[in-house]
Amino acid sequence: MKVNLSKKNHEEIKQILAICKEMYEYSFITKFYHNKKEQTLYIGVQNIPKIKSFFNGVWMEWYVLM
Repeated sequence: MKVNLSKKNHEEIKQILAICKEMYEYSFITKFYHNKKEQTLYIGVQNIPKIKSFFNGVWMEWYVLM
């Protein structure tokens, strides 16, 4: 997954990277790389159906249902 960060300020980028680090530690993502020159973030998502569903918005359906 490729995320464009060019319209984000320094503080927003810092928060996004902190979230990515936490998701990496909990094994939601396999890797992430911040290309500072291009202002782009590359994220590798786990290839597990439940995790893919989480990132596709299924989590929100369950949240609303509950």
